[in-house]
Amino acid sequence: MIDGKTTAEMLEYVAAAVISRKMLLTDADKLGDADHGVGMARGFEAVLEKLPGIDQEQPWEILRITGLTLMSKVGGAAGAICWTVMAFTSFLKRD
Repeated sequence: MIDGKTTAEMLEYVAAAVISRKMLLTDADKLGDADHGVGMARGFEAVLEKLPGIDQEQPWEILRITGLTLMSKVGGAAGAICWTVMAFTSFLKRD
């Protein structure tokens, strides 16, 4: 099982990748409303702000709070999908 510290580090890596590719994600959404990159960056910036305050011994809690944060900050279908993935992943394995 992956521990909380590793879970937080992975999320920090993913957040940095998403934030740095905000314009690429937005360009990919130009047939839609062209806000995907902006929303995802906003969501992962909020995750980075919350990570230090989450109990690093509980990987499932990190994933649960990440999912809730993304749902509330990203919005639209992407926010709901991110929440679903994180929420269900947080229940897969608990010791």
